[in-house]
Amino acid sequence: MRYSRPHGGRHRSQNARCGKGSPRGNARGAIALLRRGAAAVADYEGEPPDGLDAAAVVTGARELAEQIDKTGVAALTEHDLRLRLATG
Repeated sequence: MRYSRPHGGRHRSQNARCGKGSPRGNARGAIALLRRGAAAVADYEGEPPDGLDAAAVVTGARELAEQIDKTGVAALTEHDLRLRLATG
């Protein structure tokens, strides 16, 4: 009988290395996801859902992608990874 692995097919040791607080260092993948996400959210800039500041989210994602492109994933701090939300 063949059993499926509960964590997306990865071995547990691979998941441990990819856990919270230990960035994997895949800068190309991070940049691609941030840019793809920014493009998807940009579609909402004209009429944002639930008052979301879509322009701020797009700008933040693009700036983070540029920062990763320049300095790499390992140079990011916890503060760099936080989405800045406007109030009011």
